[in-house]
Order: sequence, then structure tokens, then C-alpha cells
Amino acid sequence: MKIAVLGATGRAGSAIVAEAQRRGHEVLAVVRDTQKAASRLGQNVPTLVKAPLELTEAD
Repeated sequence: MKIAVLGATGRAGSAIVAEAQRRGHEVLAVVRDTQKAASRLGQNVPTLVKAPLELTEAD
């Protein structure tokens, strides 16, 4: 299953990312800061960088 996690660098989001990966799902972390994402989630999680309130149109 493909899963996008908004707020992936937060407490709940990072736990959701870890559990989804453990279960074998394909995870995309939606984050504001790639450096923070790399330090909290590791290098093996694909990220999509979005600014707050920028999710108004389909990309």
C-alpha cells in the first residue's frame, strides 16, 4: 500500500512512518524541512517538501 504521511517529522508522524515501513508499505513523508526529515526518519524515506498552507492545488 502507498501511504503519504503529513507531519512525518513530528512525534505521531514519525511513529506512523516507522510502523508503516515495518509493515512493508511504501511511505512518502510530507515535510517542511528535509534536513529535519533526514535526521528523524533516516535517508531511506522519500520526502515531499511542502510549505504550510501550500496544499491548495494538485501537484
